[in-house]
Amino acid sequence: MNLGGDILKTSKIAIIFCLLLVTSSVLPLVFADVPLTSKFDQTGHYGIVAAGVGLRGKTSGTISIDVPGTVVAAYLYWSGYDIQTGGDNSVKFDGTAVTADQTYAGEWFSYYYHFVYVKDITALGLVNIGSDTYAVAELTLGVMNYGAGLLVVYEDMSLPTARIVILDGLDGFWFGWGSPVGPDSEVFSFDFNPASVDREANMFLFAGGTEHTDRPNEIYMETGTGTKPTNLVPPGGGALDGDYPLWASDGSAWDTYTQQVTLETGDEWLCVQVESIDNYEDPRDQPPYNGRGTSALLIATGLVIPIPGVPGGKVTGGGQIPIRSGGKGSFGFNAMWFSKDPAPKGELEYVDHDSGDKVHAHELDWLEVWEDNPGNKPWPKRYAFFSGPCTFNHESGYYFECLVEDDMEPGEDDAFKLLVYEDGNPIPIIDEDATLLHGNIQIHKPPK
Repeated sequence: MNLGGDILKTSKIAIIFCLLLVTSSVLPLVFADVPLTSKFDQTGHYGIVAAGVGLRGKTSGTISIDVPGTVVAAYLYWSGYDIQTGGDNSVKFDGTAVTADQTYAGEWFSYYYHFVYVKDITALGLVNIGSDTYAVAELTLGVMNYGAGLLVVYEDMSLPTARIVILDGLDGFWFGWGSPVGPDSEVFSFDFNPASVDREANMFLFAGGTEHTDRPNEIYMETGTGTKPTNLVPPGGGALDGDYPLWASDGSAWDTYTQQVTLETGDEWLCVQVESIDNYEDPRDQPPYNGRGTSALLIATGLVIPIPGVPGGKVTGGGQIPIRSGGKGSFGFNAMWFSKDPAPKGELEYVDHDSGDKVHAHELDWLEVWEDNPGNKPWPKRYAFFSGPCTFNHESGYYFECLVEDDMEPGEDDAFKLLVYEDGNPIPIIDEDATLLHGNIQIHKPPK
């Protein structure tokens, strides 16, 4: 079936678009295209990597990806279109059968429905640190598979602090079609606190259905404050020459696109829109619909937003956390950096009540604190990071990194994360990260 041809043949049909937002086995009916909504929003020493594979005319392929740090979250996406509401909400990932946690589906036209499937595979432990290749198999949407993509949020304590925001949905930018599925995507936005310096953010997106290097499209980005724009496409549309950003770079019908974006001092939002550039190049003596505007789906997007930290500050805390083994861990610490001192001071103690492991530090080499307030909450989330040499079970030669969150009083939502390394080994021998069972963390005014 020719995708572009079917689009033009139905361009005069009156179409009602329906969307099926599926969670587990529930299929409530709603209308129109599916705008991108929040999937993940966390702050830490985090980064994003993403990769995909185009599967047009195929049921299997491989995704190659390099994960530089500990996996915090891993999401598998797959997409295509099918007759009626058939779909295919299960695939095999690296030999393991997985079923989607969430399905975005919408009536496209006539008998055809678009589908986007999402599976949180974090807890399955299928994604490794480092460079690896993963097989995606048994994708059998009845009419056309677009492809699959793997998105990983990872932690590396050597990275600057950043807020990671991921959105997903099913937003069409369909050549020659009107709202809601085309011709351009909706404007989607990331909101964040302004900073007193310029920042370089990193954005990625998954698009399914893309084809040919000469199907015109453009991605527009705008940052600012105050009222956000509802359209970014300039009058008359984009240019028809140059390199188009979406061109099935991962194989026919799938793109993983990345872009660095400057967030200027004082900016509060980043808005993005994908345009299918209006072009009716004569297709005679060419493959069908070469040169016509791109027709595809925007499936997922994410932004790494750096949060400037300030060296110095004071933080204290103590309490208990649930640990990964199922037991409990107790901790206590204080860390402060006086303005007159060249380095911070403090100490940390941690005991794993399950294994008996003990960590003790009595000197620090770094401390920084910062605030983040996503969604303009009435109070800020306050964070501190401190690190230094430590002993493990009374033996020297170890190093710790600690990230804590003070979510105001009474401390029931405060969080504590501890990593302990041996001799610079990038794999921590202790990796605990949890909201407190009881206790409190307090970030104080900076000491003089």
